[in-house]
Amino acid sequence: MESGELPERWSASRKTELVLRLVHGEALDAVSRESQVPAHELESWKRVFLKQGKTRGLRIQRPRIDRPGR
Repeated sequence: MESGELPERWSASRKTELVLRLVHGEALDAVSRESQVPAHELESWKRVFLKQGKTRGLRIQRPRIDRPGR
């Protein structure tokens, strides 16, 4: 890929990096302009990210407690 050329597909880690910038309050137009990803695409990634976080990304496994006699 030549310098300045945009990828046809973005890695999950790169998408996450851009989405986290939005979640942390950076302006959509600024992130879009800098990354050269259309704003509607960033919004779509953000919706997916938030939905997945809500359904499976925030599950916390509690440590198993071994109880005597079990």
